[in-house]
Amino acid sequence: SRPWSRVMLLLEECALPCGEYRYEAGPLELEQKLELSAPACSRLEDLGQVAVDPAEIPLAEAEFILSAGNGVHDWPQFHRAATLLGASEGASRVAVDDGFMPRNRQVGATGTWVSARVYIAIGISGAVQHLQGIGKCEKVVAINRDADCDMVKRASLTTIGDSSEILAELMKLVEAKSPQEVSDAA
Repeated sequence: SRPWSRVMLLLEECALPCGEYRYEAGPLELEQKLELSAPACSRLEDLGQVAVDPAEIPLAEAEFILSAGNGVHDWPQFHRAATLLGASEGASRVAVDDGFMPRNRQVGATGTWVSARVYIAIGISGAVQHLQGIGKCEKVVAINRDADCDMVKRASLTTIGDSSEILAELMKLVEAKSPQEVSDAA
């Protein structure tokens, strides 16, 4: 347990907007005094990390996204790689329009704007709308055949080559690590 804060700030989306009325926060006298110093009175209990399926995380909230575009030809391999890496799946508009991914997984100005810590773009050329949608991503990794495409120019790290071969090698490296090393790296 920790001491209570005297002031709490809420994000704008945590409360309904105030109308024409003004509100005042003031002290509240309780009939029964709370004993905050005793740990036995704590109602909060840390149960540790909760396992979350990356497929259930909305793209706007995902921290690690593996995203596919027109350059991905082995879709089962892409899905296996996302599962193995523990990444949320994303896609370019072309991949969604071709029916390989659902619309709610489309990244970009015409889809979902993302702010992931790591965004891996596989076979995505980097259309303006897509680049706008990943503008707030911290690290962008591009896997592409075209060394001159816009996604490669935006990326922090780039691998030029066949996406299927690169994904296969990446999956081998991850599988070779022990489960403890993988969880420590995450």
